[in-house]
Amino acid sequence: MKNNIRKTKSLYISILFFFLSILFISFGFFYDYYYSEKNLLSVLNLTDDTEITDVDNDEGKSSNNSKIINPGEITDNSTLRDNIQKRYGINIKYGDELSNYTVGGLSVNTLSDDTSINTALRDLNYNLSLYPGGFFEEFSKKGLSLTVNLIKSFSTDNITGITDSTNKDVIISIACDYSFAESINHEIYHYIDKYISLNNGSYGNWNIYNPVDFTYGTRIENYAYTRTKSSDSYFVNMYAEENEYEDRASTFEYMMGNDNPPFFKLGSPINNKADKISMMIKNYFVTASNDDSLYWNRYIKH
Repeated sequence: MKNNIRKTKSLYISILFFFLSILFISFGFFYDYYYSEKNLLSVLNLTDDTEITDVDNDEGKSSNNSKIINPGEITDNSTLRDNIQKRYGINIKYGDELSNYTVGGLSVNTLSDDTSINTALRDLNYNLSLYPGGFFEEFSKKGLSLTVNLIKSFSTDNITGITDSTNKDVIISIACDYSFAESINHEIYHYIDKYISLNNGSYGNWNIYNPVDFTYGTRIENYAYTRTKSSDSYFVNMYAEENEYEDRASTFEYMMGNDNPPFFKLGSPINNKADKISMMIKNYFVTASNDDSLYWNRYIKH
């Protein structure tokens, strides 16, 4: 009888030990799983929203404090346009919004397909990003605003861009059938020139960089780099010989280009013009005043 009781107690103890072991193992597995997952989340620093925002002006970025998605990550044209407008403080028009638009006596052929519009918006965003943060916001100090019209072409061939600055609501129209970078940076310098003029800025005797016998409006092939390929040319192209405003805008176009032409050499007429342009921007724009590493200074020799 006693032996039977001992066997029964041993059986109960074994069963109890078995269930305790299962419970202990289960608890240990849960503990390891829970805390390993918790640590993984901590390392990844995962949050519900991932946003890219601009920092303050004192760090060289836009002073716009609204949450702006990086335009490079957006595919929807309407959203992309909205974010570029917020980022740079400008207005953008395209498509049917310009179907009845005329400028300088010319009508326009609009961008009609979403792919072309998206390409134009991305090109615009990239080129505007080459200017210092807050640069385009400075124009408002003189009451200037900027609207960029993205079109396919003008009703007359070989016109790449037009800047209408007859009043303070400046409009730049870019024909996207041509090189976008050249056109937009050329026209932006007309906008810059307008701002400098409203600040009573003066380029001094700009003609000292030209031949003594030269008069604007008389195009001479031997003076244009695009015709002679000479590093000692006076003008980047023949269109620059039209007037001093087109001369500066055309020179700036090359300053913002991807090539490094040989006329950017110490003492050359075009290098001297580029240096003067750079100095004027530095003198009249706060965002450019303390930075000699700005994009347009890459080629200039001192």
